[in-house]
Amino acid sequence: MRIIAGKYKSRKLKTLGSQDTRPTLDQVKESFFNRVGPYFEGGHLLDVFGGSGAITIEFLSRGVEKATIIELNREAVSVIKENLKFVDEAVKVYPISFEKALKRIDEKFDYVYCDPPYHFKNTTKLFELLVNVIHKDTIIFYEADKKEDMPIPKGYTCLREDDYKRAKIMWFQLDQSQ
Repeated sequence: MRIIAGKYKSRKLKTLGSQDTRPTLDQVKESFFNRVGPYFEGGHLLDVFGGSGAITIEFLSRGVEKATIIELNREAVSVIKENLKFVDEAVKVYPISFEKALKRIDEKFDYVYCDPPYHFKNTTKLFELLVNVIHKDTIIFYEADKKEDMPIPKGYTCLREDDYKRAKIMWFQLDQSQ
């Protein structure tokens, strides 16, 4: 796995040996970031279910100023910390459940990237708790298996859905009509 573009371009990253995570493929990352920006002028990212930290580092490489990662898996947290060694930007890592982290975090984020593990069943709870850490303009990117049926969470609007070979990334924002 490597960083696709920006100031950390071509840096190789460590990955997890476990089958419990679903790493975002380079092709998906490249297509996603070409649609999102591909570069940012600052901003603050929250990466929920951080895995190896690759998505966070890609955001930072492309101009996001700071980031926060939530990851419960201890092996993944070790990989994230190893991968962050060459990163200059401020990154906080919460090695706890998303429920605990989203109740503790006292910041607002411009971007949220969620790539939950396979067969994740707490989407409703996740989006209920995200309300505490976002503002009306925050964009939430939710990566899921392409076959997964993902209803639009209450209080949110789906701005876009991009399909890839095995994955899809849905873009959400707080419902502005309320």
